[in-house]
Amino acid sequence: MFESIRAPALISPISRPARSPIGALLATAAGLVAAAGLIHLSVAPEHLQEYLPFGFLFLIVGAVQLAFAARMLAAPSRRVVAVGLGLQASLIAIWLLSRTVGLPVGPHPGEPEAIGLADIACVTTELLAIGLLATLLLRAP
Repeated sequence: MFESIRAPALISPISRPARSPIGALLATAAGLVAAAGLIHLSVAPEHLQEYLPFGFLFLIVGAVQLAFAARMLAAPSRRVVAVGLGLQASLIAIWLLSRTVGLPVGPHPGEPEAIGLADIACVTTELLAIGLLATLLLRAP
């Protein structure tokens, strides 16, 4: 459960994620964020070949998502959940931009990119994570 403002933990250090509904939501959200991070890492090599800065960006985003998922499980708090929600939403916004009007930089500036299976899988996991993170912020006392 969310504790007082002085102690921002989402769940008490004694409780385990599997033992509370809040903990289960947290563990599932962390798993979804980690899955999105793994997808980003898996497509980094092709982005490195296409445009080096994009490839590095995918490596960084994947690593940040994995680290964030671990942080959510190790020391959950309202702040961590809110940051995670914002991170996932920002990544989806950038993806939408790249698929609708195109990014302003890169090998083909202003040209929308095609939507692939990895895109759909990643955005779906990020959307599900956003839903769970928002639920955590709204439901936990």
